[in-house]
Amino acid sequence: MNDGAARLFEDMSIELGKIGIWRHSSGLTPEVLAEVEALGYGAIWIGGSPAGDLNIIEGILDATDHIAVATGILNIWKDDAATVGPSYHRVTAKHPGRFLLGLGIGHPEATQEYQKPYAKLVSYLDELDELKVPTEGRALAALGPKVLRLSAERSAGAHPYLVTPEHTREARQILESAFAPDSVGRIDYEMVRFDRWDPDFSTTAVHALDAALFLARSPFRSAEVRFQPQVMGQLETANILVHAVCACGTRVLVNIQPVAGTNAESVRIRAVGQSLSAWIPVSPTSQGDGSVEHWRSDALISSFSDREAGKVDRMGVLGETGAFLEAVLNGGPFSPQLEDCQQQVALMEAIRMRRDGQVDFAMP
Repeated sequence: MNDGAARLFEDMSIELGKIGIWRHSSGLTPEVLAEVEALGYGAIWIGGSPAGDLNIIEGILDATDHIAVATGILNIWKDDAATVGPSYHRVTAKHPGRFLLGLGIGHPEATQEYQKPYAKLVSYLDELDELKVPTEGRALAALGPKVLRLSAERSAGAHPYLVTPEHTREARQILESAFAPDSVGRIDYEMVRFDRWDPDFSTTAVHALDAALFLARSPFRSAEVRFQPQVMGQLETANILVHAVCACGTRVLVNIQPVAGTNAESVRIRAVGQSLSAWIPVSPTSQGDGSVEHWRSDALISSFSDREAGKVDRMGVLGETGAFLEAVLNGGPFSPQLEDCQQQVALMEAIRMRRDGQVDFAMP
C-alpha cells in the first residue's frame, strides 16, 4: 500500500496510533515524555482524573512535539462542563489535532454524588454540545452495552479499562452495530490540495461535501464548521473541518486541506462490520496510484489500483458522467434535491465567510 492509501486508516480528527501508554501525570517527567515520543508511541493517556482546567494536559502538550494526549479519564462528577468546555477550546486552539477529551463517570465507591450515572453522562454531553466541544474531540469510558452505544453515537469512540480480549471483541460488535444495519455508520472524506493559497476555498470544498452527501444518500441534519488558519507571508488560507450528522444517522467528517504536498482525495466509508476505502489522485502529476480496498473487520477482502486496471478515475469526470447518463436512462433523478442544494449553499457560505460553529440550514 502506498503512503497515501495508508493514511486512510488513520483517524482523520486525532491520530492516536495503535499503541499508547497510560500513566498518572506525576510519572510523566520531561525525560519520560521525551522517551515515549522518541519510541514512537501514538498517544499518552493521563490517568488519575486530571483537573477540568486541563492545565496538566496543556503542560504535557507544551513539552512534547507531536504525540497525541488524552485524558483517561476526566471525571464528570469532579468538574462541570462549564469548566471543561472553555478549557478544551483553549488547549485545542494552542495544539490543534493533538488532544482527545476522555470522559467518564468514575467508580461509585470514590464518588459520593454517584446517582443516575447514565442520565448524568447524557446531560454532560448535552452541555458540551452547547459549548461547541465537537463529537470527534471526545471519547467515553465505556464498559457496558448502554454506554458503549452512547459512545458510538455521541463521541469518537469508547475508552475501556482493564478488560479482556473477549470484552474487546464484544464491545467492538456493539460499537459497529450502533447504527441501523441499512445505514452507513460513518464517512470520512479528506481533500488535500497543493499550494492553494486562495482565501475562499468554498468552491473546491463543495466537491467534498457533494461526495459525502452522495455516499450517505441522505441530507444533513446538522453540521458544524471549524477552521485552522494557515499563513505564509502575505498568503492566507485555512484547513477546514466539517462535522455533520445526516438525517439517516450517518456521521460525516470532511477534512479539507488547501495546502499540502499533493493533490488527492480519500474516503473511508464505515458500515456495520466492514469498510470501503479509496485513495484518488486528482491530477496527472499526483504521486502514487489510485486504489480501492474493501475490509471486513480486520481482513482485506478485495482491492485494486489504477496501475493494474485503470478503474480509479483520477479526474472524477468519467464517474460523474456515467452516473448522470445512468440516471437519465433509468428515468431517475439526476440532479440534487432542493434541500441538498440549499444545504450545500449554506455550507459554502459558512466556509467562504469563515463562520465557526453550527451551520443554519433553515429554509428561507
